[in-house]
Amino acid sequence: MQKLRVAIVGGGSISKVHIEAIKDSGLGEMVCIVENDPEKTEELSSEYSVPVIQNYKEILNREDIDVVHITTPHYNHYEIALDFIRHRKNLLIEKPLTLSIKEAETLVEESEKNDVCTAIVYQNRLNKTSAYLKKLLNEEKYGKILGVKGILAWCREPEYYLGSDWKGTIDKEGGGVLINQAIHTLDLMLWFGGNVKIVKGSVHKNRLTNEIEVEDTVEAFIIFENGAKGIFYATNNYSYDSSVELEVHCERGILNIKNNKLRLFSDDEEVLLAEENFTKNEFNKKCYGNSHETLIKGFYESVLGKTKNYIDIKEGIKALKVIEKIYNKEEKTW
Repeated sequence: MQKLRVAIVGGGSISKVHIEAIKDSGLGEMVCIVENDPEKTEELSSEYSVPVIQNYKEILNREDIDVVHITTPHYNHYEIALDFIRHRKNLLIEKPLTLSIKEAETLVEESEKNDVCTAIVYQNRLNKTSAYLKKLLNEEKYGKILGVKGILAWCREPEYYLGSDWKGTIDKEGGGVLINQAIHTLDLMLWFGGNVKIVKGSVHKNRLTNEIEVEDTVEAFIIFENGAKGIFYATNNYSYDSSVELEVHCERGILNIKNNKLRLFSDDEEVLLAEENFTKNEFNKKCYGNSHETLIKGFYESVLGKTKNYIDIKEGIKALKVIEKIYNKEEKTW
């Protein structure tokens, strides 16, 4: 079986989830890792039997690399992705796609021009619960969508930010809980609810007033083109990382995802429709979900077969549009 030759750019914690998923996919083999932090370089060198390179520009022209995973801090996603796209490398990019809509649109244009596959890591779309809920909505099993709700209540202590040179900063992280922790929740809301007509929201720094430049709390009200109402709330100020809650209110029932279970509430009855059997390894935090391997394998199948079994980076622009309006405190009608 043909295997794709893979490089990972960025050696932080999420890269290890990618490395394990690459191994388990059966379709990829690691060629190298790019990481410029000396401490991380040493750790990666001892842990994985592949070369660790300090500058990604050294591998731009290598013909023995078919796919590149970008798992770096937010602020350099755009520059690195653009370089690899222009060198005709297929890319898998961790969220957020970029820090601006303009940058994201440039990546889409360049990907089409250079005929490469570029995907964003919205792995939670592939969770059993999310995928089944989406199927029910597509089939209009319970009638029209009337409302969509997304709630995230997690905990990030000062050490989370102070131990990093980019987290908690406007220029490098691009924002706080909205663009980092809650972007997956927002993406699922938009995936379930469809195109947005109006969004109005606000961000707040309620707790870590001196330690960070970015928000720790966000709330928003959304009206979708289909008339459904959306409410969205996220904070990093809770006592622990509680389960994200996603809910879709339909004409003939309420579909709710929480604690890795999809339930139907209808006529005073509660029915379990699907359940995610979360398997945690030493690298995979529960908030990541189970679906990195599914996403990566599907992307590799697409690259090998020129199919479209991946989440195109165009999908990454949808959440960015809502995020940008909330950060700019604009009430936007599309």
